[in-house]
Amino acid sequence: MNRPPFNLRRCLAALLLGAAVFVPHAAWAQLTTGPGGSGVTVGNSSLIGQLDLSDTFTGFNDGGPANRPYAAAIQPAPAYVLENTYGNVSRSWTNSFSFARDPVNPPDGFSNGTPAFPGGNGSGTASGFTQTGVGGGGVDFGVAYGLRNAFVAQFDAVQNTDRVDITVSSGLGGIADASGLSVFFRTTGSALPEIGIYRAGVGETNSTFTSGIVGNTWNNYAVAFDRANNSIEVFVNDASRGSLDLNTFAGGAYADFNSANVNLGGAGGSRVWTDNAQIGTLGTPIGPASLVSYVNFDESAT
Repeated sequence: MNRPPFNLRRCLAALLLGAAVFVPHAAWAQLTTGPGGSGVTVGNSSLIGQLDLSDTFTGFNDGGPANRPYAAAIQPAPAYVLENTYGNVSRSWTNSFSFARDPVNPPDGFSNGTPAFPGGNGSGTASGFTQTGVGGGGVDFGVAYGLRNAFVAQFDAVQNTDRVDITVSSGLGGIADASGLSVFFRTTGSALPEIGIYRAGVGETNSTFTSGIVGNTWNNYAVAFDRANNSIEVFVNDASRGSLDLNTFAGGAYADFNSANVNLGGAGGSRVWTDNAQIGTLGTPIGPASLVSYVNFDESAT
């Protein structure tokens, strides 16, 4: 019998000793898939430990609030109150989207776009998602945050012809202002950065990370923000694409970002479709931290 790879032996030995084991995020991915791509349902992210805010955008016909009808129209303000704030103060999205569901069961509130809707993602689009007209530009809806210095912002979206983006900023809605930070996600082989970092007054800089994204499909997008250490880690479909030290990246031009608000959206094409917005702490190690043990894992050990 061949020996397991070294890292596997390390984890197995640590588990036998009751140690806390840190496992790469991709190993615990909770992606679910449908005909149009993949997503991560609220509460099932491998990246988030404790949720602070979340919304599945479930419409009235599927058990959501009565003020969230499936209709291709902006709704009154009460429709945009977040579904769950986990004991935090109630708050609302900027009202820049309507509520729709997979177009197989009218009423669905659905309005197709260019490119055409790719189909559901198996992660809740059958019971509600956001729908926004872009008109060739970009649109980002936002929510007040400011709860932690280290957190993950994550959501599902159909990859737009230009980009999908996650932003932290002093401004509510839109991409980063001069104190904010935006991460732009583009398709594999894009002429523009596959993962770009943006700030108003600085512009966009290529992270050099690859995205692994196929155009016009549902994907899950996430960024782990750490204000204290001026760092971020970028994820696509629950797998890390790379980390940046913003103290040194681009000469520090993107350091010291504001996290008062979290904005989600995209640009390019005629529609932005999103689902499963969730914000919370970075996921925790397996097992209590008090059970950490140290073992000699030298390759020569027998």
